[in-house]
Amino acid sequence: MNQYPDISLKKLRESFSEETLRRSNAKAAYYIVRDFLFFFGLTYVIWVSDSPWVLIPTYIAQSLCIFGLFLLGHDMAHGALFKSKNVNYFFGQICFLPSLHPYSKWVYGHNAVHHGGTIQLKSDFAWHPRTVTKYLSQSTFNRIMHRIYWSQLGAGLYYFNKMWFQGLIARNANVTAKTKRDTFVVLAFAIVSIVAVFYFFSMNGGEFNWINGVIGVIKVQAIPFFLYCQWIGMVIYIQHIQDDVNWKPKEEWNQFYGQVIGTTNYKTNYFLNFFLHNILIHLPHHVHSAIPFYNLPRALDELKRDYPEYIVLKENLFKDYFKYTSQCKLIDANTLDWTTYPDLQATR
Repeated sequence: MNQYPDISLKKLRESFSEETLRRSNAKAAYYIVRDFLFFFGLTYVIWVSDSPWVLIPTYIAQSLCIFGLFLLGHDMAHGALFKSKNVNYFFGQICFLPSLHPYSKWVYGHNAVHHGGTIQLKSDFAWHPRTVTKYLSQSTFNRIMHRIYWSQLGAGLYYFNKMWFQGLIARNANVTAKTKRDTFVVLAFAIVSIVAVFYFFSMNGGEFNWINGVIGVIKVQAIPFFLYCQWIGMVIYIQHIQDDVNWKPKEEWNQFYGQVIGTTNYKTNYFLNFFLHNILIHLPHHVHSAIPFYNLPRALDELKRDYPEYIVLKENLFKDYFKYTSQCKLIDANTLDWTTYPDLQATR
């Protein structure tokens, strides 16, 4: 890692102008209202429509809308949208409800663990790589699950099971009164909303039909949620997993390496970015997480001005995702280089 400088985050943050760091309560309120209007409007379309030609694009938009609301909550968790901590906490919880994320529990794992040791082995839990040795020592079932999780279509299942269910719902680490309360809020919202949808669909036509209720829950809630898991799983993957990004042990890691070398930036089309709120311009967010999402493009330009040899804006998001999910399966315990399952088989 000697080819990379050991520059502190404090030094990197000197690149940012006051305008880049400025928050606007009015802008924050606008995006919350805008995204919730889309969320409820798309929910209505899904509710009343049975045409696959309507439902398929609406599901895509709705899953992205859930992601967008999550990202607004994500910025509020970093104190990047409102100036008041309490206002960020209040609206952050509301924006997290469609994605069923307990606010305080997620904040601990994301802000302290992920940002504190980005791409650091035995620290960062988001898409943590497995060594060849570890893979070979595991059961056949665990090897199969690893192959599924690390496939092109496995990102959603990985996020749903490992990061959402196990990490946020079932996990009991860092339990406080606040995390208990936030988890209760999310679970209560989930139960009430599921029961309400089930009731209205099961009573459609005047007679109770539980099959219609189950179909309604799947149609209105389950499909958009699982598609959201696929989107966020893909995005988290591409942000920190690439064939030239080697995860490092603590003794070889520093903040510059984790937040700059190990974090990517992608230019996306207007449709995607309408919902994704510049989250794919990810490097400046890791350098200073209090930058509002609407100022991230300016922040990237300012970093590129001062560190041009390290700041790259890529354009082929989906091409790169399919490329790296094909190449980056396991890491060599000695070199920390990525390898694939076929390469592994060839060396046995």
